[in-house]
Amino acid sequence: MGAVNNHATPSGKDDASLPEMPLAPHERVLEALAVISIGALCLTICISILSRAAGRSIIPDEVQWVELMMIVIITGPLAVTFAKRMSIGVEVFTAWATGRALRILAVLGHVTGLGFLSFLLWAVWRLLANAWQTGEYYKGVVDIPNWIGAALFLFCLAVAWGRLALMIVLDLKTEK
Repeated sequence: MGAVNNHATPSGKDDASLPEMPLAPHERVLEALAVISIGALCLTICISILSRAAGRSIIPDEVQWVELMMIVIITGPLAVTFAKRMSIGVEVFTAWATGRALRILAVLGHVTGLGFLSFLLWAVWRLLANAWQTGEYYKGVVDIPNWIGAALFLFCLAVAWGRLALMIVLDLKTEK
């Protein structure tokens, strides 16, 4: 599949200086898990609604399962989004930039993203450490440990952080 270039100039000419990056196997796995989680989430919601309409919910702790699936659905594909350069850009600047200026703006965006993800990683690390130390569980029938959701969240964010760091290096090395 060819690279999608989301950085067209106002004249309509495409600037191919920032191509999509190839995905790592673990990024493909996270993307596939997000897709599977969407299907499982839809199935869970449908079964829950139908079983409640019939008089009784048949999925134990469905709210906790949905919460865990949402972590993977939202944060799993972040690294893929970054690799495909599909993150939000400020068109006022990027629409007019070409070549080197576009790379500089991309690197500044990646650095900003790393800063925000670093704060999130720190907070989620603290959440995971607390959940692990306390040994708390979600209240319910299945007693799902709290640390599982925090560990999933931390892993997905760490992969996204790694992708942004790699994007900085690759964009700085590009000479076009």
